[in-house]
Amino acid sequence: MSDEHLVFSQEDIENRLLWQYMRFSKFASLLHRQALFFSKIENFKTADPYEGTFPKANMDSSADFLASGNLDGEGLVAATAAYSQIREDSLRARDPYIIVNCWNADPSESTKMWREYVKNGEGIAIQSTVGRLAKSFVDITETPHDKNGNVIWPRMDKISYIDYETEKAPNDYSFFTYQPFIHKDKRFLYENELRVWAEFMPQRFGLGNNYRAYQPDSEIPKALKQLDDYKGFYFPIDLNTLIEKVVIPSNAPRWFKEMIEHVIIKFELDLRVELSSLSSPSNS
Repeated sequence: MSDEHLVFSQEDIENRLLWQYMRFSKFASLLHRQALFFSKIENFKTADPYEGTFPKANMDSSADFLASGNLDGEGLVAATAAYSQIREDSLRARDPYIIVNCWNADPSESTKMWREYVKNGEGIAIQSTVGRLAKSFVDITETPHDKNGNVIWPRMDKISYIDYETEKAPNDYSFFTYQPFIHKDKRFLYENELRVWAEFMPQRFGLGNNYRAYQPDSEIPKALKQLDDYKGFYFPIDLNTLIEKVVIPSNAPRWFKEMIEHVIIKFELDLRVELSSLSSPSNS
């Protein structure tokens, strides 16, 4: 993966620590599939209704943008309403095709993240780095391609946190802006997220947004079919490249550590397992 979109200083990129916290079942799936799961962004709307949207202040500023085109009075009001609606509809139409994989970019383990994602001491944290993550994606036949054969690679961005009620995100006024997908409300500041994401526009596969209605199952590209079936997509990766170490709760029972080590050996991976440096990171 190219690092052209990484939002860190150049000297920081390679070794910046990343963490991903997960239940054991998700870890087992990761090892079984040798792939990172990218969830549809619309799956996050229940927990965060602002996900993938512009703050209100951005929509309100549309009037200033349109006024620069010599509109005023009722014409400006009508144009602003139409522009805002089209932009909102455009973002909503893109929701089913934006997929994300989230990492915590703290310099060390986070008690809050442990407790948010790992219950009853039966989960793990993967420690990686920005460099390892970027190099772990592999180009094999399962990697999605568009109609011209170009690989659809994800990009990386550090999430910016703003107050969605009062603040604005950078506004480029394009219907295809990516700003709503790299900004989140300040309530989620503790996540300190680095987001890896991609957009699977059906048009890139030579299809329209209504391809499900008229396209025989056998003729829907594998990537889009997987997107429908799993509400996300699995990007193949090299796990030995991705994972620096596997961390388990310091209060995890002995059998849990042995099980993690057994599963790693079963999948013929060279990964070390360590106890968390935090005294009691997850809920017990």
